[in-house]
Amino acid sequence: MNKKHTISAVFAAILLSGCSATQNTYSEKFERSTPSEPVTMETLFADETVVYTEADIAEEKNAILGEYHGYYSADEFLYELSEKGVDLSVIENGTVNFAFDSSALTDEAKALIANHADLLKESEKIKVILEGHTDSTGDRSYNLKLGERRALAVKNYALSLGVQPHQIEVISYGEEKLINQELTEAEKTMNRRAEFVYK
Repeated sequence: MNKKHTISAVFAAILLSGCSATQNTYSEKFERSTPSEPVTMETLFADETVVYTEADIAEEKNAILGEYHGYYSADEFLYELSEKGVDLSVIENGTVNFAFDSSALTDEAKALIANHADLLKESEKIKVILEGHTDSTGDRSYNLKLGERRALAVKNYALSLGVQPHQIEVISYGEEKLINQELTEAEKTMNRRAEFVYK
């Protein structure tokens, strides 16, 4: 098996295992029976004999996102939808924010998720990766689980609005992908988030 197929198989298996719920806020029917450890890029590309670049990671994400539409690139599929008149503007605002140490959804977060759910319901071929993130407060293991709970809270709410389970994959980064230096409380607040990633 070549490197590309090996990476794809590992990526798909781990992402799917990352969809199991550690906490389900909205509906028990969407919870899987066996919890698993949250997924991180560190565990995803754990083969120390291979050096993985950002391009490798982007390629694997695109393979997952293209799975249900003939392995077009996500960009190609989204372009086709825009040509059909589907409003894709919601993609530009895909960040759901959370309070400190919380995975509870605010009314504002629910409204944003509803907009993304509307897009996903346009076609069952559209897929999205939900990335869960935290600030750097607390230990790494806790933050990985908190990031997963945040992404799952968003996923479960989207499912309750009619999105199909196969359309959403979940990955937790915990504190691994901070978007700032957290010099202020406002900057920490920005890192407490889940993100819709379509491409």
